[in-house]
Amino acid sequence: MRLMLENNYLIPTGSELRVLLNSDHISKGEIHGVLKSKGIFVGNYEKAITVPILAATLMIPTEFSRLIEASIDRDSKPKIKVSGLDLVSVTSD
Repeated sequence: MRLMLENNYLIPTGSELRVLLNSDHISKGEIHGVLKSKGIFVGNYEKAITVPILAATLMIPTEFSRLIEASIDRDSKPKIKVSGLDLVSVTSD
């Protein structure tokens, strides 16, 4: 199920956008993807570097909704933990 955001809302800017981007809901990779789509390439993917750069640019509604939808999709996926793997033999290579 794909959640579609409406395009008739205000996009946060400045300090409001920085707070949203620095939250745990938005990953470093999602911020990097938006910067990459704008043609901005940064050698360091840390939020301390990328958030001020993205906050200084103007985001169009489709970029902002893609960022939020990616976060919602990631958070809504079921978490799978793989534990309890049994080894066939201690001496197997």
